Amino acid sequence: AATGILEPSPTAHAPETLAQVNNERINKMEYLAYLDLLARDKRNALTSADRRHLLNRLIEEKLLLQRAMEIGVPFNDPTVRKTIINAMIETVTSDSDSAAVAAPELAQFYQENQVYFAPPARAQVRRMVFRGTAAETRAAAAAQALTDGQDWLQVQAALADSDILALPSSPLPVSKLRGYLGPTLTESALALAPGAFSTVLAEQAGFSILQLIDLQAGPAPPLAQVRDRVLREYQRRAADQALRGYLDDLRGGAEISIDEAFLQQLDQLDGAVE
Repeated sequence: AATGILEPSPTAHAPETLAQVNNERINKMEYLAYLDLLARDKRNALTSADRRHLLNRLIEEKLLLQRAMEIGVPFNDPTVRKTIINAMIETVTSDSDSAAVAAPELAQFYQENQVYFAPPARAQVRRMVFRGTAAETRAAAAAQALTDGQDWLQVQAALADSDILALPSSPLPVSKLRGYLGPTLTESALALAPGAFSTVLAEQAGFSILQLIDLQAGPAPPLAQVRDRVLREYQRRAADQALRGYLDDLRGGAEISIDEAFLQQLDQLDGAVE
């Protein structure tokens, strides 16, 4: 029914334009789409007044948006700025999210990233802690004793302090191990070869020595079992890549100048504080 009214009208407007607000147009198809939504919400048939009211609302929206741009609302209001940026990111990445992925391409992606999709690693770690009086001296003596081949438990009983948060004597997921050791000591433990001891590690409350007993990294499951997860990750990375390329293009076409001297002054302040 709307086809006929999309034909060129004897006005100064372009055939597809219903109205023009300053330099911006309201497209006839855009107007008809809003009109369709309005018709679905009304119990009675649309009237000429309804159609005119909708057009006036669209015109007023254009005016408000234009005025917002004039006074810099998108740049000065953090909420508006974030909304616009998120909308742009969604626009740039939408094709990556919806694009079909060929089976061989997904299989190759999975093959190259199996470690990412494998079950979380589990590690069994022992720990000696040294606190209080002569902690560093006792820790150094314990490290030397272990290097000389003395038994862990004997050295621990002779030189170390009791550990309030003792580690279980079974493998733990790495995430849970961090709860016992914290991120720094956990990374130190995982960097060891199975059976090896760490050096004396300083921490806020004293010193520690770690031993990695075992590190278990489960094999990645068959692709068929985790296909949905692999597809989501593939699309996420494709979207990130599309956004990065889009931003690089924008930067390449823009004139950007930076006050490097100001940044250097901030760096110098950081050095003075340290």
